[in-house]
Amino acid sequence: MAGFQNVQSVHMPVAAAIGQLLFVEMGANGVVAAANAAADDVVGISLESRSAAQVTAGDVQIPVALPGCKCKVTAGAAISIASAAPVTSNASGQAVLAVATNKVLGYALQAAGAAGDQIEILFLKGAGVL
Repeated sequence: MAGFQNVQSVHMPVAAAIGQLLFVEMGANGVVAAANAAADDVVGISLESRSAAQVTAGDVQIPVALPGCKCKVTAGAAISIASAAPVTSNASGQAVLAVATNKVLGYALQAAGAAGDQIEILFLKGAGVL
């Protein structure tokens, strides 16, 4: 799989529709959801999506990539990698450039021309705060 290296994943339950290749956070009762802020405590990256209909149908889980890997994620805006490009999550769980006080979740290894592009990152989670 191009763009994925040293990926370890776990299956986690979801309670609402979720897109593929988004940063996810832990919610109540061990359920994951798309991260919705740069300050979220992200636990992984969703490797598959689930629709609202699938979630309504019953016990639904998705594989979640754990930190410490090279992985793809969906960009929330254009990202330049001319210099170190630390990324964090936007309100939709997508990768955006981190700015002062944001939690750094990793570093972009590919540029994104626009929101929606899938880019490769070094996913580190605990990379600090800018």
